[in-house]
Amino acid sequence: MRRDARVGLLAAALALLAGCAIPTPPPPLPDAWVPVSSAAPVETVEAFTQAQRSAYRVRMQSCTAFFNGSAWAIGEHQLITNSHVVEGGAEIEVTSFDGRDYTVTASWLATNGDLALLEVAESLPTWLGVAGAAPQPRDPVTTVGYPAGDRLFTGDGFFQGYVDELFGDYDDKVMRMSVYSEPGSSGSAVVDSSGLVVSVLYAGYSGGGEESYGVALETLQAFLTDESLRARQDVSC
Repeated sequence: MRRDARVGLLAAALALLAGCAIPTPPPPLPDAWVPVSSAAPVETVEAFTQAQRSAYRVRMQSCTAFFNGSAWAIGEHQLITNSHVVEGGAEIEVTSFDGRDYTVTASWLATNGDLALLEVAESLPTWLGVAGAAPQPRDPVTTVGYPAGDRLFTGDGFFQGYVDELFGDYDDKVMRMSVYSEPGSSGSAVVDSSGLVVSVLYAGYSGGGEESYGVALETLQAFLTDESLRARQDVSC
């Protein structure tokens, strides 16, 4: 990982987007709330996009702290999030947008990027596909997650380009996007105009804002296809 002066100064103003405070219970869904529209129409179920129905709130308790983040379903029993959201998690809780709880039975951390795979006991009702090709600069993207561990949020933006890894020791590039994020957004799916995942949100400015960073598509693809890049975690306090 290269760290020149420019990247060093940028990283000082950025933060990984996992919430660091003790999370509060999720509020009830408001009756009149209408989700923000995606970058382009994708499959909908009862007025929600596939990406919105596949997004989950994550709460993790380690031996010393609580964190909250986001995740998205990639299969009937599997979700993707960031490793910094669940690393060290003695207890990991997953909740859907409509308040359903799912039991996490296992978790794996990536060795090639800030990614983690969660396995849940219950069947997830819907999930997302992964794109075969990365977006081009100025292509629209949409992120779906739970900023601050609060209600489901959908935000539109654009892919800007690639920069060197900003945190950790991963030897990869990350995607720079003009899309809103704040603590709790970590692990959110970033989808293209067809609703396929092109990135996983992992960092942004500590005060919240419209410039965010996500794990590159090729890093995600490698993690999903190569089991040697996964390290199972077993935490007890």
